[in-house]
Amino acid sequence: MTWDPNPEYNIKGYNLYRVETDKAGNQRGTPTKLNGDPADVYDGLLQDTEHMDYTVLKGRYYVYMVQAISAADRPSGLSEPSDPPVKGLWLTVLFPEETHIGEEGVFLWDRTETTNTTLIPIYAECVYHASTTGMGIAAYLPASLIAADGREDIEVLTSGITAGMEYSYNIFPVDANTLELRISAAGIEGRPLFGKGTLFHVAVNPSGETACDWMYLIENIPGVQQGVIMYDDRLPWPELLDTDTENGILCGHGPCMHGDADGDGDVDFDDVDFINDLCVRLVEPHACIPFSADINLDGYVDAADATLILRWLNGLDITPPAGTKAGDLVHESFTAAALLKSDIESVAEVETVEGEPGETVEVFVTLSNAQQTAGFAMTLAYQAGEEGLSFEDAVLGEAMKADDTRISVNNEVEDDKGVVYVVVAGSASMGKREETPILRLTFTVNATSVPKSEEGIIPINMAGIRLSDAYGFEPEFDAPYAPTKISGGVKVKALDVGPMAQFNASPSSGAAPLTVQFTDQSTPGTSPITAWAWDFGDGASSTQQNPTHTYEEAGTYAATLTVTTAVGSDSDELSITVTGEDTPPTAAFSATPFSGGPPLVVAFTDESAPGSDAITAWAWTFGDGGTSTQQNPTHTYASVGTYDVSLTVTTSVGQDTATKAAYITVEPVGPTAAFDASPRSGMAPLDVQFTDQSTAGTSPITSWAWTFGDGGTSTQQNPTHTYQAAGVYSVALTVTTADGTDNTAERLSYVTVDEACVPPAAPTNVTASDGTDPNGIVVTWESAETGLEFRVYRAAVNDFTRAYPMSNWIAETQYTDTAMAATEIMRGGCFKDDTYLHTTYY
Repeated sequence: MTWDPNPEYNIKGYNLYRVETDKAGNQRGTPTKLNGDPADVYDGLLQDTEHMDYTVLKGRYYVYMVQAISAADRPSGLSEPSDPPVKGLWLTVLFPEETHIGEEGVFLWDRTETTNTTLIPIYAECVYHASTTGMGIAAYLPASLIAADGREDIEVLTSGITAGMEYSYNIFPVDANTLELRISAAGIEGRPLFGKGTLFHVAVNPSGETACDWMYLIENIPGVQQGVIMYDDRLPWPELLDTDTENGILCGHGPCMHGDADGDGDVDFDDVDFINDLCVRLVEPHACIPFSADINLDGYVDAADATLILRWLNGLDITPPAGTKAGDLVHESFTAAALLKSDIESVAEVETVEGEPGETVEVFVTLSNAQQTAGFAMTLAYQAGEEGLSFEDAVLGEAMKADDTRISVNNEVEDDKGVVYVVVAGSASMGKREETPILRLTFTVNATSVPKSEEGIIPINMAGIRLSDAYGFEPEFDAPYAPTKISGGVKVKALDVGPMAQFNASPSSGAAPLTVQFTDQSTPGTSPITAWAWDFGDGASSTQQNPTHTYEEAGTYAATLTVTTAVGSDSDELSITVTGEDTPPTAAFSATPFSGGPPLVVAFTDESAPGSDAITAWAWTFGDGGTSTQQNPTHTYASVGTYDVSLTVTTSVGQDTATKAAYITVEPVGPTAAFDASPRSGMAPLDVQFTDQSTAGTSPITSWAWTFGDGGTSTQQNPTHTYQAAGVYSVALTVTTADGTDNTAERLSYVTVDEACVPPAAPTNVTASDGTDPNGIVVTWESAETGLEFRVYRAAVNDFTRAYPMSNWIAETQYTDTAMAATEIMRGGCFKDDTYLHTTYY
């Protein structure tokens, strides 16, 4: 998951919440905190604006929400849910929703004076940590939109993900309306598939038609049709990744031109500037932006897309050249570099510098171990206002200063919160691996005191950064070269530090009359606190350091503490809730998952309302004899069945019970059929031993039903079958368990049986001349069969044990032995070579 950074400079961290949904996004239950203790909003805070969720279940749908926590431990509300829901542990291969091949732009360029070529992207969207070592792409394209006389020139081009893989492709007509595309690619190293990224570009010549038609990716159905398949990087045998496909529309024309980001009808450097300005919030998006500006199809419009347009404008490749190996791209492609070095960590750091009040200071942002960087998008949050900094300027570091490198900068300030957005795009990589300044920031120090920061530092936080290489790839999450962020700031010299007010109230809620103990937790800064001023929100006040106050009436009160030192003052506020009378608790809970096979591990979440007093006890019964007194327990169901669950919560006022009937369903797991055979090829008659390798699931296997493809069957677990006739046979095994559940495994073209070797009849009427011919002894013979070849052997009379060949294989029935000795024809057998059955005499 990724989210936009909170623009406030004093963010302590984030919490991430998840809830299961159906495919349409309807939530099942309430959101659960994923990081740290689910019941404590301050535990295990996330520091980055991205997170890997390793606890999803395959095929389930989820949405996520984010919560920010301030440095003063103030939690925000939850964000809106992510949209659309994501499918756990799933990969999708897809065409763009709509591709226009008749428009000028980045995906269309001249090959000759009379021929142009359009790129049709095929890309992948992956929501988990998967890598691939091989893939097969199968698709149908509309024939009417692709020039008939240019189909022999169709090319398939690799991307930054697939560059260096060995691949082959073919395109051929299925009927008058449809072309079938096949791509097969394989490599040694696993290629990461995080997020969205182009796998291949299909380069075609448009026909000039202006209609639209569907492009279909062919679904892979084992035993029925071979379609889109993706293999992972497991050793020793890669396995198939669970893959969905999504089709797209191909149009001969359209309203949006690839690369024309500003919508003026041309692709030029203004479009690069428009994308950069859009990313830093200087311009507003228009309707064509998703089609015209997302060049690398990763779902974002950012510096990576601006880089690809720059490369196109400069006549450079936007995809790796055909035949390029990973080693050739190591200095300009993050993917290629990651394949060769897996232990690289890139670091983006804001330095900390010293400055005096009123002084203008330079702060450098450095980057190390990322020489492949061609562009980046960065968000910096800083403390502004009278106690912070004023932003003046941002310019490129020397390593990024190429002739065509473009930069856009925007500074936004609200009260004491400042945010600088910077987007940089270049057509070539930076080329520097060592720690290198990529950005120089200029600030003016406004502060005369810094009451709310440690060690006199005015913070400049690296709220977010995305790097991109020359081919538009952006490393994310825990992928190699995804940058580690380090924040910095300006340390103000010789500056008095004011106090930071903070306090605690116990209890902070309850029934009237409610007596609350207030405890000062303020820090004094460089001068001691000399005064405390409390305002309890109900008209009462106090000047004690740690007062006690009683609230007589129901209501919500804002209690405020102001502390004062010789340097200055600061205030803090807490909310106190007083209810009108004692109320009992209301029990409620949720669980995830609701169903699955045994053993089923279920996480239960208490959602009870405490009433007027805190809940002190929880009593769970799980329906299978299990119980728990934890607030949020986890329980494992070992047996198949449907279970009622109840929760009883207790406070000083009373207790309440919530029961959900048939809430958890543990489903039986059926068998999985599998088998092996040996040998799988040979001459008839061929005896084959079949071995059952099935797994039973939750019930034992009780029967086996084999079909051998030649009409033969068996009900043994491990049968032996004899194939009498030559042919290629498919084999299937169906296993059935005691509960009646069955499963079938079929292996197509699994056993190959060749014709038996039958020697021809021996030659007859073998004669040899008397040796008077000076040219040699002439040997002749006859054969009743045609199409044979012969070899002549010579041996002493009646001693054929030491015969040796005199001729090569010949088709004639006559041979002259120039050695002038007695010759015989010897009968032999047959052999089989790599291409055909060759029968001879010797």
